[in-house]
Order: sequence, then C-alpha cells, then structure tokens
Amino acid sequence: MSGYHHGNLREAILERAAEVVETGGVEAVSLRALARDLGVSSTAPAKHFQSRHDLLRTLAKDSYKGATRAVLSKVNGEDFIHPNTMAKAFVGWAIDNPSLFSTIMHPDITRHADDELKAALADFAAAVRHSLAKAQELGWQEDRSIDELFHSAIAFVRGLALNVSDPLFKDVAGELDQTQIADIIDQFFPRNLQTR
Repeated sequence: MSGYHHGNLREAILERAAEVVETGGVEAVSLRALARDLGVSSTAPAKHFQSRHDLLRTLAKDSYKGATRAVLSKVNGEDFIHPNTMAKAFVGWAIDNPSLFSTIMHPDITRHADDELKAALADFAAAVRHSLAKAQELGWQEDRSIDELFHSAIAFVRGLALNVSDPLFKDVAGELDQTQIADIIDQFFPRNLQTR
C-alpha cells in the first residue's frame, strides 16, 4: 500500500480499511496502523473517525448503501425489481466486494450500530420488502406474511452470498461458477413472474 499523498483522507482511510478487512479480517483494522499505512500522523484519522468502531460502522453503512445501489440499479425505470434479479444483484455485489460484505455480516459491527447504520440497513430492507410485496401481488407466495417472506429471503440470499464469498467454505465445499449460482437462485426465486 502506498502512502496517502493528497485528496480525501476520509475516503483513503475507508478504502485502506476495506483492504485490511479483505486480507486480515475486521479484527485487523486499527486506526494507528491505517495512519501508518497512509503515511499520515497517528492522530489524523481522529479528524474523521472518533474510534475504530466509528470507522467500521461507517464502512458497514457505506457497504449497505453500495449493496442497495447494486440492487436498485436493476430497476431500469420501473417501480419493481424481480426478487430473482435482486438476489442475483446482491450475491454478485457480495462476490465483487467480499470485504464490504463481511463488514455488514460481522457481529462486532452490528453490535455497535448507530442510527446511520440502522438507517442504511432500513433502506436496503425497504427495497427488498417492496420487491417481495410486488411479487406477492403477482401471485408468488401469496399465503405467506411479508415478514416471513422477508426473513426467509434475506436468510437465503445472505447465506448464499456468504458461502460463495468465503474462501474457506469454497475450499471445503467447492467453488460455484456464475451459472450454478444463478441456477440456485432460480430455484428459490422463480423467474416467471411478470410485472403488471
């Protein structure tokens, strides 16, 4: 990692923190080490982040926003994202951003969630609920409550994303290619829903 030279120190800290998470996990993130890596004083990160927890919460908040953008980018001018499309977008985002995905899954980060992180998660959850409710209007899983459907859908998608982005799990269980991942999602979220 080269030192920080100019520009936005806050963004440089977040970027370097994501790199550290990817190679060493959330536990390896230290404000002092990030400052050293970026070639700034050990107190410089405190201008942007009050603590390590504050930095990790911000990284998780930005991660949820990134996941939400990835999912909502599939709207294409409509007011409905097919649950199948949404699931594929989220799993694809998790594969492309393993360190960011791990921050939203880490219990130490969620334990210290602030209002901004909760709001970022609420925005993501609202997009998912909207998609599921629209799918129900079209006849999919009409007999289930939206809460039950939401929790089972999130459990499936987060679990699949965890499996396909975890290096240890891939070593033990085998790596899936994009077609296999899409087939698994197609089994859970049928593609034959039509928007009205």
